[in-house]
Amino acid sequence: MANMVQPNIPKLMTTNYGNWSIQMKVLLGSYDNWDIVESGFIEPADAAAEVALPNAEKTALKESRKKDKKALYTIFQGVDESTFEKISVAKMAKEAWEILQKSFQGVEKVKKVRLQVLRGEFENIKMKASENIGEYATLLKTVTNEMKTNGESLDDVRVMEKLLRSLTRKFDYVVTSIEESKDLSTISIDDLVGSLQAHEQRMNQYDDTSHLEKAFYECRSPKVEKMSHFAAAKEDKDVGTAMFLTYKGDEESKKNVWYLDSGTSNHMTSHKDLFMEIDETISGEVTFGDSSKIPVKGKGTITIVLKNGEKKFINDVYHIPALKSNIISLGQLVEKGYYIQM
Repeated sequence: MANMVQPNIPKLMTTNYGNWSIQMKVLLGSYDNWDIVESGFIEPADAAAEVALPNAEKTALKESRKKDKKALYTIFQGVDESTFEKISVAKMAKEAWEILQKSFQGVEKVKKVRLQVLRGEFENIKMKASENIGEYATLLKTVTNEMKTNGESLDDVRVMEKLLRSLTRKFDYVVTSIEESKDLSTISIDDLVGSLQAHEQRMNQYDDTSHLEKAFYECRSPKVEKMSHFAAAKEDKDVGTAMFLTYKGDEESKKNVWYLDSGTSNHMTSHKDLFMEIDETISGEVTFGDSSKIPVKGKGTITIVLKNGEKKFINDVYHIPALKSNIISLGQLVEKGYYIQM
């Protein structure tokens, strides 16, 4: 007669009692023993009472005891050593199960509170301008894995949808392309991250030294206006105290005109629509020599259009809505290692 192969008995871990209890119910049910754990059975008051039972009830009592011992043994096998100490005094399976429920009730409450916090973090998390795709994807995976550990049912499609809708603005056209061309249910998270990283690398190619130098060479710039004023930026968040050389002419500058300035310490523009991405939490103000002040409303990456229609990118540009001219800081370029010949 062949030996019966018993299913693997799940081991109880304090971090997933809920999952363990579900698996144990299924396992005990497969042995036809869950009813004895859930409802228990009544033992006779003493030996004399047992002897007095009708034969049919004696047979039923014997069968209940047998089922109960099997169920109790299965529960014992499914816990670690420290947990076994809590239920080793139990004489019946129902008693052992109730001890476990009470013991881990507090743990489950803590997990529910933690899960609520993680759900809020999952909904609010967004990619920062300083992060790359790999770093942000790792952070998002960390949060989602912890949610799953605390009992959240979170499928990969939902995680990928969250990833796509929380990227920075420079990925907008990439996200649109992916949403139109890919069925997220047919790809993995790693496939999606790999695709985004490939797009990111192509975008970064346009931000290297050679491309940017070419961009400045081709960028249209009329003769620099002579009237200028030094201005100091009041420090707030990332806007440090610095001297700016900027222009306060009355005429409206064209959007694609950029002045190359050897006096200003930062790139600046008034055109918000030029920004691919912008951190609007960065603020401050610029004070001119005549004591007038204009506010800084953010900092980010902008696009410029060359004579041939090609677009290039410039990082660390301040958004100053009241500015009359677009300014390229030669000093900032020198700090980044560019060579400038006037």
